[in-house]
Amino acid sequence: MKNLIGGAIFAALSAVLLLLTGHIRNPHLDPLGPAFLPRFALVPMLLLSLWLILSGIRQLRATPSGGGGEGGLDLAHLRGQVLLMIELGVFIWVLNTRLIPFELVAGVFIFVCGVTLIGLRDRRLLYWLLATAVVLPIVVGWGFKNLLYVSLP
Repeated sequence: MKNLIGGAIFAALSAVLLLLTGHIRNPHLDPLGPAFLPRFALVPMLLLSLWLILSGIRQLRATPSGGGGEGGLDLAHLRGQVLLMIELGVFIWVLNTRLIPFELVAGVFIFVCGVTLIGLRDRRLLYWLLATAVVLPIVVGWGFKNLLYVSLP
């Protein structure tokens, strides 16, 4: 039941965001254009949420009572999903303001989402998360600027 509800929330939000960003036009002859980044993030999110919905339906069919077997809805699970959606919305909003460079915004986003997902339980995982939050946005930003010739926000 949790997968079904979470998948429906993510699917609805990603579909709405895709519709809202669908009007972005390319004023230049850039092959990727300004609509590339929202689609790059939202299309996989929509596909993964549909997969989550399908796994939730399979779980409902697998249990004889149809109730999911876990004794109701886990509010902590739902709270984590809502927090991730809020973090994604803030990330997209801050990127669209173009006040802060992509590398900094993406690094903070990766770190905050990682802490939301894994918590502060294991120090070693936290160090790996911090290293990923520093290195990955720099590599992605460099790749987009120097290899694809696309300037990120």
